[in-house]
Amino acid sequence: MTVHIYTPGRDDRPADVIVSETKLFRENLPLLLEKADVIINTPRYFFCTFDSAFIPLMFIHGGMIPLGILSLLWQQGKLKAICEFCGGEVYIYGLGGSPLSGSHSARGCCKDCARYNKVIVDHFPDLWKPLIEAIQAYPNEEIIEKGERPIFSWSQGLVGNTTPDKVSKAKVEAVSLAEIIKDLQGNFC
Repeated sequence: MTVHIYTPGRDDRPADVIVSETKLFRENLPLLLEKADVIINTPRYFFCTFDSAFIPLMFIHGGMIPLGILSLLWQQGKLKAICEFCGGEVYIYGLGGSPLSGSHSARGCCKDCARYNKVIVDHFPDLWKPLIEAIQAYPNEEIIEKGERPIFSWSQGLVGNTTPDKVSKAKVEAVSLAEIIKDLQGNFC
C-alpha cells in the first residue's frame, strides 16, 4: 500500500523560519483547539501545513499533515498523550518511523504548559492508522476531466476531435499558519 500525502516533504525554508513557525503553533495551540470547527470548515485553513506537522514513514512515503486533519483527529480524542512535565494533554502533530521495524516516535505540544513532548508510543498503529485514514478521506487534489482525443487510424490518420481538459475541482490553496492565527485572533470567525 502506498499512501501519498499532500506534499512530498518539507520545503526548503531556512531553519529559523521553521523554528519560529513551530513556536507560533506552540504558543497558539489553545486558540487553534478552540477554533477547531472553523479550521475544519474552512478549506483554506483545513489544508494549511507547517514543517513540524510531518510524517516521515519508511516504505509507505510520508509528507505534511494538514492542520484540518490534526483538528479532526484531536476532536475525536486521537493523537493525544499525557504531558511528561505537567500531566496535561499533549496534542501530537508529528510522528515517524517504520511500521515494519518497530522504530517509531511521535512529537506533540502540551496545551497546558506549552512544552514540546517526545511521546513514547507503545502501539504505533494506534497513531498511524487513524492519521493515514483521515488523510486518504480528505485529499486536496485537482480533479481533471479529460477532453476528447483523436484516435489514430492507419487508413485515415488521426480521426476525431481534440477538446481541452477541464478542471472540475481545483486544488485548495491553503494559507499559512501565521495567516490563520492572525484571522482567528482578529475574531474573523
